Amino acid sequence: EALDSFTKLLVSEMKLFKQSFEETVSGPNVLKSVWLRKSNKPVLSVLMVKRPDEEQPRLYRGMNVEVSLPTGSLCAERNVIGTALAADPGLRREDFRMIGIFSMTLERPGTPVSDQERKKTSKQRSLSQDSLPVGEFVALNPISPCGACNEWLKKIAEVNPSFKVVTFPNTSCSEVFVKEV
Repeated sequence: EALDSFTKLLVSEMKLFKQSFEETVSGPNVLKSVWLRKSNKPVLSVLMVKRPDEEQPRLYRGMNVEVSLPTGSLCAERNVIGTALAADPGLRREDFRMIGIFSMTLERPGTPVSDQERKKTSKQRSLSQDSLPVGEFVALNPISPCGACNEWLKKIAEVNPSFKVVTFPNTSCSEVFVKEV
């Protein structure tokens, strides 16, 4: 099935975000030691919003952050929603069009995943056991929103049933899954 122009735009932005992220982590940074210290597994998110009076949609980027505090982690999905609302506090849930979610890795490409790591990771995020076989890359695609994020997305979908979640079955972002909440 062909993708509509908005979904193509979101996928294109995710690819740019992925490339930018890869360039950032290839140099000196504190992502692994400070911001992703719990899982070392970045999740990127792109949110598309479009007000009725706007011709073009706006895209916002977010990522998960994990620090060792009692409050724990902030998932990419909730982060990007907060980023959009901070940039434009007048946004309505009806203005939210779709969200893309993509798992990255801070490991070298091809780093195998152990059975223990697979079980630990699958408890942290909602994903199919079959999507992360032993010996595959560390990235967790396709990755679905966790329970807390899913509740936020359901709040959007209450007034905007056409709101979509876009996930990627592999790290190339060459294919997509599009579903409603």
